Amino acid sequence: MLRAEWTDVPRPGVLRTGASRAGASWAGPRVRGRLPGDPGPWQRVRYALGFRLPPANHDWVRHDLTDAGWRGRLMARHLAVMLPICMLLALLPGEWWMHLTVPLLALLASSLTVVVSADDLRNARLRQHGLPPAGRAG
Repeated sequence: MLRAEWTDVPRPGVLRTGASRAGASWAGPRVRGRLPGDPGPWQRVRYALGFRLPPANHDWVRHDLTDAGWRGRLMARHLAVMLPICMLLALLPGEWWMHLTVPLLALLASSLTVVVSADDLRNARLRQHGLPPAGRAG
């Protein structure tokens, strides 16, 4: 399993237990660093659009599609792709109510499709990257 690196980030005004103001040791939240094989910004865009990432990113893909919160990340990627499309649909000529309903219908229908078929989409992305499909919770 992948491990993220954690670092201390100073937070002004918060002292560690037992620290005095003179020799203050600042306590801060622990912030997660990048995961091994974390893709760059352009690779993330390509990944969101359905392209395959290079083998160096397979650990990150496995984490993205199998770790806790994978459904939320899947939906976030879907919205990142669909919202610009819906904005373009809103610009089509027509009545005012068409400018609202057409993009809304497209967004709701596609989002429902992603929610219903999330497991199948995940397994397809895993197979696309040459990784074993995730087991189904019974």
